[in-house]
Amino acid sequence: MGVEVATQAHPGRPIAGPRTAAHLEKLFVRDARLGVRFDDPGTPVLVSHVVPLGLVRIPSGRLVVGSPWAGEEWIELGERIPPGSYQMEISWVRAPYEFMGEPLEGAECSGGRMTILDDPVDRWEAALGIDQQVGQNPMGCFPGFWGESAQVAFSDAASWSILAEFFRHSYEESMEGRIESGTLSAEMIGSSAHVVREEGSRADLIAFPGDDMHTVVWLGRTLAGDVASVIIAPRLIAMDSNFPQPLE
Repeated sequence: MGVEVATQAHPGRPIAGPRTAAHLEKLFVRDARLGVRFDDPGTPVLVSHVVPLGLVRIPSGRLVVGSPWAGEEWIELGERIPPGSYQMEISWVRAPYEFMGEPLEGAECSGGRMTILDDPVDRWEAALGIDQQVGQNPMGCFPGFWGESAQVAFSDAASWSILAEFFRHSYEESMEGRIESGTLSAEMIGSSAHVVREEGSRADLIAFPGDDMHTVVWLGRTLAGDVASVIIAPRLIAMDSNFPQPLE
């Protein structure tokens, strides 16, 4: 396909611990129990539904994951993927609670996934950016990115700048309907996700709710070492301290 695709685990790359691996594997299984509310152990945190977001086009084979907002972080993954179009989806959880006597659903976006292969995942690795190295974990964290906007985007790296800029420019207007400008367009998918398309390069950006802190990008590898999926799993407010740490 004109691109060298890495297929083996990088020596020393951080591997998800068993609790985190189990969490990632259940994120897109409807009714799966991810844990319990931190303030009410009798209330489970359940995956309520999975929302397909359609295909995201990555013609360069270079993937960016991170915040599309100015001044926040994003990383271009060092891992290359075959150029193509890949299915995106997000999952949601529910963990009902009461606030001042009023019942609330406790809905949160619990994950975003880009599927590259349908093969089973054998292990989960923390992805490295092109400028990150094994063992170089800022502030003692796993590799990843920081953001305060609680939004994350998956996008083609070669077109990231123009796609992210149009996302910011059209964000509020696109909530009312499709916005077009030259070869660019933006619109909402459902009630919480946005897609920006650039027809000149045939590249896309899809953004959805994420974490307002540090986010690890997880690579799901097959037994053969191929990357089957790329996942982000925002820390869930409902679970708070019960949420698994990457090495757990």
